[in-house]
Amino acid sequence: MFSWAKTTACLLVILMISISLSGCIGSNETQLEAEIADNNQIISDNNLVITELEAEVENLSNLLTVANSNIDNLEQEHSSLTADLILMNNRQNVSEASIKALEQQIFQLEYALVENKSIKNSLQSQLDVVTNSLVEANQQIANLTTELMLANATISTLQEQIAELNAQLNETTNDGENTQDDPYNVLYIGHSFGRPFASQMEDFAALVGIDHNQSIVFSGGDSGSPEELWENVGRRTEIMEILDGGSIDTLVMICCSPSWQADYGLNDDDAVWNFTSYALQQNPNTRIGLAMPWEDFPLQFDNASEHRDLTDRGYNMWMNMAGRLSSDFNNADVFTFYHGEAMYELRHMYEEGNLSDVSQLMGSSENSLFTDQKGHAGQIVIDTGTLLWMAAIHNIEPNSFPEFDDWETDIRIVAQNILSEGN
Repeated sequence: MFSWAKTTACLLVILMISISLSGCIGSNETQLEAEIADNNQIISDNNLVITELEAEVENLSNLLTVANSNIDNLEQEHSSLTADLILMNNRQNVSEASIKALEQQIFQLEYALVENKSIKNSLQSQLDVVTNSLVEANQQIANLTTELMLANATISTLQEQIAELNAQLNETTNDGENTQDDPYNVLYIGHSFGRPFASQMEDFAALVGIDHNQSIVFSGGDSGSPEELWENVGRRTEIMEILDGGSIDTLVMICCSPSWQADYGLNDDDAVWNFTSYALQQNPNTRIGLAMPWEDFPLQFDNASEHRDLTDRGYNMWMNMAGRLSSDFNNADVFTFYHGEAMYELRHMYEEGNLSDVSQLMGSSENSLFTDQKGHAGQIVIDTGTLLWMAAIHNIEPNSFPEFDDWETDIRIVAQNILSEGN
């Protein structure tokens, strides 16, 4: 394009020169040369301008190319931003819909909450009414229980009078004939850490010539504690019926009531007082025995020393309570005994390798210290512990018994050592 412009300019210059030459025929040569020089200068100046224009055009072309590239980039960014805007609008629409859905759920939950609060208030009102009725019913039961105890006491008094009259009648009828001594009557009330020993008392007593009559009211676990036996109307009635005859020489209760354990023995077991009171009303000479077993779940303890630690401390509290019990009932005959020591001493012997009769801590009753995870006693523990029961109830030393052929270990010596160390 610029070459064509340059050529055209040259032709115009030549044309001008030709016209000048044709118009100036005959002019002098000097004037012509001057004009030619002027025209050459003009051509040179025009060529310079044209060169500058070409450079400027080229520069503008480059700028135009860059501008076109920028426009393309901007158009792409515009398209991308437009797409993003559409996406954001879509998301906003979704979010608004979600918010509306959540608002609807919140409204429903608030409505349900109000409704449930109303139901709760209604139920609370009903519960208050039932609770008040229950309190009144319990009070009536307590009043009836008191009346029943008084009635039983009256019946017992009448029974004693009848028994006395019968005795007088028998004396008259027998006319001086000798009568056989009555058996020694013992009532054990409690759980399975005492029942096996009570169950053997008649047989063990017979070995040393004592006529022992054993009664048992059993309930497993905590339900066999004094507290829960007293709260169980059926069990309490069963116990009272046995005591009503006034023939029980010794009443044995076993540790420990849940509330007494929870207080670490700092407060007395009211149920022990309740049973003692009732027993002494029927027979003022009844002795009260308080037995201390061993800690259950023995496998949680690494050795006999750890196993017995808590019970040893508890037994001190148990003995202190027995002293207060005796004082509260005009120095009644209250005694304690710790047959749980049989378990601890035999376990210690086993751990020292000095108990050939036992091959394992837990297993069958014949060759184990306990028969299950709970810690129920194996037979060698029951036999040794029964000797401690005999010493506590009948004041019979273990060494007074004949040798027990069932065991290589002389359990009489084991029991005797326990008693000696306890004195």
